[in-house]
Amino acid sequence: MKTCSKKEELYSESVTFCESSSEPLCTGTDGGNKLNTRGNTITKEDSTQAQYTDVCIRGNRIVEQYCVGDSKVQKLFSCPGECVGGACV
Repeated sequence: MKTCSKKEELYSESVTFCESSSEPLCTGTDGGNKLNTRGNTITKEDSTQAQYTDVCIRGNRIVEQYCVGDSKVQKLFSCPGECVGGACV
C-alpha cells in the first residue's frame, strides 16, 4: 500500500513522495491460479478490504480469482470434469 503526499515544488515541477508499506495489496489463499483448489482472494486499498471466492457456475465452469502482482484477476474457465464447491474435480 502506498502513502503519498505532495511535498513541494522542485525545479518548477511538482514532486510527490510515496512510501510503500510491506503489506501486500492482493493476497490469495490457494496459491494463485489453481483450478483444483477453492480459494479466496483478498484485496486491500486504504482502509477497505474485499474478499472474492472462487465459484462454480453451470456445472463445469469456474470463476477463478487470483492475484497478479498487486492486482486481482478474475477469469472464467471450463473444468475438465465437474466443478464442485469452487474447485474443479
